[in-house]
Amino acid sequence: MKNAVNSAKGRFLAVCALVVLVMGVYSAAAQPPLPDDPNSAPIYGGLSLLLGAGAATAALKYRATSKSR
Repeated sequence: MKNAVNSAKGRFLAVCALVVLVMGVYSAAAQPPLPDDPNSAPIYGGLSLLLGAGAATAALKYRATSKSR
């Protein structure tokens, strides 16, 4: 029985695995650096809009169920 690395299929799979590994390392290294100020993302504006929309939806559903009773 042939060794898996010596067969053509084994060499092809080894080369493919090596190419995927190298591409993964280079793509991970190509990421932009983190921002200096970790609080620079505008989370609170979007979060308050989502909370307001959820409260309005809950109020409308509560009003609709209380009217149907």
